[in-house]
Amino acid sequence: ASFGFGKVNSCLALSANQLRTLPESFCLLKLSGDLTLDDNQLTFLPRLFGNLRVGGKLDLYNNKKLTSLPNSFGAIHVGGDVYFSQGVVKDIPALPQVKGKVVS
Repeated sequence: ASFGFGKVNSCLALSANQLRTLPESFCLLKLSGDLTLDDNQLTFLPRLFGNLRVGGKLDLYNNKKLTSLPNSFGAIHVGGDVYFSQGVVKDIPALPQVKGKVVS
């Protein structure tokens, strides 16, 4: 499945959709607003997830099966805060391109 190769000039809300995976092509998106992926069933993120550009916040809260992040995650650009479920993701890398705070 292909998701997109473009820019979204707003927010993208994919909350509570029971998503288990995302296609690699998802990582080519550039969003001017928030990306909300909370309350899904993601078990892993695409290996190129760090290529994403998010202008607002990145919300991965309440994906309780998401216990690790791809190596590329440290390169992600986020204009706001990044949210994880408390204590679920064990090794959150340094995120120098995140302008907000990391909440877990």
